[in-house]
Amino acid sequence: MILGELARSLNGGFIAVSTLLFCVSVLSVAYLPVAPSLRRSSARCREHVLWALLLFPWLAAMLVSYLVLSPSLAPYKPDWMSALTHWHHAELFDTRSWHVLPLAVFAVVLVLALIRTGLALIRHRRSMRWFLQCLEVNALRAELDSQWPSAFTYGFLRPRIFVSAALKKALSPEEYSAVLHHEQAHLKRYDPLKKFCFACLSHFFPSTVAQRLRAEYALSLEQSADMKAVASGNENALIAKTLLKVYRLNRSTLPSYCCAFAETSLEARVRYLMAPRPDPTVHYVAAALLFAGMLALSLFGVDSYHHSFERFFDH
Repeated sequence: MILGELARSLNGGFIAVSTLLFCVSVLSVAYLPVAPSLRRSSARCREHVLWALLLFPWLAAMLVSYLVLSPSLAPYKPDWMSALTHWHHAELFDTRSWHVLPLAVFAVVLVLALIRTGLALIRHRRSMRWFLQCLEVNALRAELDSQWPSAFTYGFLRPRIFVSAALKKALSPEEYSAVLHHEQAHLKRYDPLKKFCFACLSHFFPSTVAQRLRAEYALSLEQSADMKAVASGNENALIAKTLLKVYRLNRSTLPSYCCAFAETSLEARVRYLMAPRPDPTVHYVAAALLFAGMLALSLFGVDSYHHSFERFFDH
């Protein structure tokens, strides 16, 4: 039995983990059927919605835990809210109760995710060290002496553009310029770092959903970079033609979390270049309504489902 502020913190952790699990479950079920509709929106809209899907469970978990257990908020809560969010014995935590189980499972998942992230950072540092040997001091772009045609942006805090000599030789000056504009868009937006952070957060979703989320996010990054290249003065048809050409030439194995010119879905990118999607508000509104509903259910249902589980385990 634990008493005092430590018990309040453990109860807060239990509420946060329960809320996180609830939100991840709902979003995992909701995402798969709406994914085709989301793909029909602009790349920028998809980036925003996908980040919201990953971040909302964590924000909701912290907010619900704070609203339920923070003593400083008690005088300001209306009576109806206090009745719905009341937590009995907030400063008492029984180490023999079922509350320990979700906390323990979350701790294990968190440790495994941190280990996976640490190993990925080590691999990134090693491979980046090798690629940096090809760079001149303070240069943002390097030409790789490779027989395999490839172009990609790599690096988290100080990304760099790498283009193979074979690719430069295979492209016309206009095509090569289009590739560079595409990669410069990745460089300016720190897309490799975004891709890595997105992948780390996606590990808390079921494996199938996480893979879909990562693939969709990678596609949206590439489509955004394609449109930035168009905005730099290149024609849509030129970008599409260059993409097809590089895709046929590219046979190299690229490092993890890089942003490569011809890495993701070819058909989807060509279609997007030929017919750019609008930026519909319906997806933002739908996401906002879904998040508001989950937050309300998490906040006002936390005490009810807690007592339901208590009765189940007591019997």
